[in-house]
Amino acid sequence: MKTHIKRFTTFAICTAMFASGCILRSTEDYTRDVRAELETKNGDIRSCYDAQLASDPSVSGDVVVTFKVAKKSGTITDVAVDPSSTAPAALSDCIATSIDGLALDPGDMAPAEATYTYRFKAG
Repeated sequence: MKTHIKRFTTFAICTAMFASGCILRSTEDYTRDVRAELETKNGDIRSCYDAQLASDPSVSGDVVVTFKVAKKSGTITDVAVDPSSTAPAALSDCIATSIDGLALDPGDMAPAEATYTYRFKAG
């Protein structure tokens, strides 16, 4: 799967950063950690796809989701299906619902905007 992260870096030094459970990740670490958090929902994502396959064994396509990662809490918010998605709407909506509310642990001192693509191919 493809992940794209746009970080909004904070350059201010925060002495309470470690006490609050927040860190300041590099872009590479941020991307890796967001991907790992999304992958905790792979079982749910598979269930979304299996439900679609039950009604249409040839269902395939991409689900492109965009979302924000909140500063400090690391919570994934504002999950939306990108119009470029080619998979059925029911599959796209199921995936968006599955990832909404996930959170990085620990959170990060910088917020981010991200795009993640799920690819499905029948057979």
